[in-house]
Amino acid sequence: MLQLARITKDSRTLKALIGMGRAEFDDLLLTFTRVLERHALQQPRQRAIGGGFKGVLDTPGKKLFFVLFYLKVYPTFDVLGALFAKPRGRSCEAVHLLLPLLEAALGQKCVLPQRRIRSVAEFRQRFPEVKDVMIDGVERPIQRPQSSKRQNRHYSGKKKSHRRKNVVMTDVGRRVLVLTPSKPGRRHDKNLVDRSQLVGSIPAEVGVIVDTGFQGVKHPNLFIPKKATKKRPLNPEDRTSNRYISSQRIVVEHAIGGMKRYAAMHQVLRNKLGQFDDRVAVVSAGLWNHHLASRACNPSSEDRSQRHLLPAFIPFLIREQVYFHRHDAVQRLLFRLPHHAHAALRDFFEQLVVAEIPHARSQRPRRRGKLHRVKIRRQRARHEAGGAERFGCVGGESGAAFGAGVGCVHGVLECVSMSF
Repeated sequence: MLQLARITKDSRTLKALIGMGRAEFDDLLLTFTRVLERHALQQPRQRAIGGGFKGVLDTPGKKLFFVLFYLKVYPTFDVLGALFAKPRGRSCEAVHLLLPLLEAALGQKCVLPQRRIRSVAEFRQRFPEVKDVMIDGVERPIQRPQSSKRQNRHYSGKKKSHRRKNVVMTDVGRRVLVLTPSKPGRRHDKNLVDRSQLVGSIPAEVGVIVDTGFQGVKHPNLFIPKKATKKRPLNPEDRTSNRYISSQRIVVEHAIGGMKRYAAMHQVLRNKLGQFDDRVAVVSAGLWNHHLASRACNPSSEDRSQRHLLPAFIPFLIREQVYFHRHDAVQRLLFRLPHHAHAALRDFFEQLVVAEIPHARSQRPRRRGKLHRVKIRRQRARHEAGGAERFGCVGGESGAAFGAGVGCVHGVLECVSMSF
């Protein structure tokens, strides 16, 4: 039998066993307790609430720990029963009873993802602050079905195994906004998106960032990497664009990794009753959103220790040649800043307009010989001719405006760092 009293006092052990710290567990326990009480009142009873045999899981805290432990470690019911001193059958019944209650508790905390968005108006109503979304597919292995028909339906040619698949949509903060219902792994990601009408429900002003698996998706503000062919290799501008799209799209990979912190989401699925796999996916996404919400409300000591790094972003601003009047540059900056700085900097940087900073390099190249100096002069000449024009600036501007803008940024970040 696990010593729950000792485990709950050790934050490291608690995270290893249930995937969350003590503060997140206590916050979720309050809502889970209310859901348990409401569930007890709705059941037909012969005794008053609290009467009869108590069992091993006699408190709401133990019940919540039990179901979270199952999701995080994903043991067999034999192992689960041995750890909690319960028979194998009772352990199975407890999991199937408590998992819907955990889903209901996460729903009351408003951290569950939406299963479907039917219109643009519904998207604006549910996510009014979202400006960019990232879409990707997530799949997990299952046991090979016995019937050949179900084997063909669930076989994924990409992973060379039998799988179940969902499509995930996140925002720049790694929060899972939409999780489509689970489907057989044979279906393509684009097919799932088309059938769910997910992209068609996104407003035109919201940016949609996807990978090359979604070729053919139609949206007026779509960002998708370009693919090279044998006859048409990618030019340097296309490679730069692909790297930037990948740097923004990585957010959805982080969200999928957050969902797969729970072993029930990434190990071979053994449960076959009903839509158990779909419920596990929804609960895993809800627990990840709950973790992000708790982290935003209570920043960890690691986040607070990074406050001294704010002045270190000045070389990044110069090196990356950020233009603050461009929305994508502001989003890129906020993505690289620590989480505690987002709220303080978001409003300021979105209102800051640095007038016409030309696209210039911040550091002079080292002296490496005559040929290298000739190459640098040619690069500067090409830049002065049309490089700055790509960023909305006039090519003939001098570096004085750039120096003034950098000085403004230096002062701004010094003030912000002092405020923290």
